Amino acid sequence: MVSQKDLKMLVFLFELAEKQQSITIEELAERFEISNRTVRNNLGHIDYYLKSNHLPQLKRDRKSEISLDMAPDELAESRRNLRELNTENYVFSKEERILYLKLLLFDADGYVTYEQLSQTLFVSRKTVIDDVHQVKDDCEKWKIQLLGTKRGLKYSGEEADVRRFLTDALLEMFTPLELWEILRDIYPNKSTVIEKKWHNVAGNDMIRVAEERLREAEQKTKTSLTDAQYYMLIVLTMLTLNRKAKRKSPGEMMPEEWECRKVPEYLRAFCGHGEGGKPAFWKRR
Repeated sequence: MVSQKDLKMLVFLFELAEKQQSITIEELAERFEISNRTVRNNLGHIDYYLKSNHLPQLKRDRKSEISLDMAPDELAESRRNLRELNTENYVFSKEERILYLKLLLFDADGYVTYEQLSQTLFVSRKTVIDDVHQVKDDCEKWKIQLLGTKRGLKYSGEEADVRRFLTDALLEMFTPLELWEILRDIYPNKSTVIEKKWHNVAGNDMIRVAEERLREAEQKTKTSLTDAQYYMLIVLTMLTLNRKAKRKSPGEMMPEEWECRKVPEYLRAFCGHGEGGKPAFWKRR
């Protein structure tokens, strides 16, 4: 099993391999601000991961330099394997575990049991119970509840509030740009398994259409969004669309609701209003 710290070091070694460069343990320790002993432990985990995936293991020469001797196709294969990494082969930090729990509960079709969470995260039931208490405390800040019944756990609250709750949790780890990049299949590798789960939760089937529509709205209203606004608006749009596709979201807001909430003009242009009062953008889907 590997942790995100192991993977960050592995990705860095991939980058060196592409340049046909090597590095010493001392240099790795300095770069990642950890001890030489920790570097050796991480390299041991990396070797096991590479061996398990039938890839060439790390090379150590007489000068104590570490390198990966991989052909370009092997490097590409290795990066693809990281994308497919699942929870069975991954060691979560507590921060990652809490966020993954929130994503799992958000994406669930119904109730989720403690046993299911324990098996998915490969941790004890006690650890899951402690993590769930943290999630419950976080829910209260957003006026939603995490209900615990005999059938399991489930969010209770307005759909919009649940989406805000999840988005806020994601923004504690990722920037709007990084969330957008993941939807575009560009993984920043800040937390591999969570990135993959976010990609699945929000989907990316319509991201290019959404971007095209938003650029049209900017031109129509002669409004220029900041980068953060642009990426965040696309991220929220994709999350909402995917929820609607799964029939987990209430109906679209009516035109009068846009007006009474004083939504900026570029947002009204972005969503547009088609037949029956439904936003034209959703219709294009």
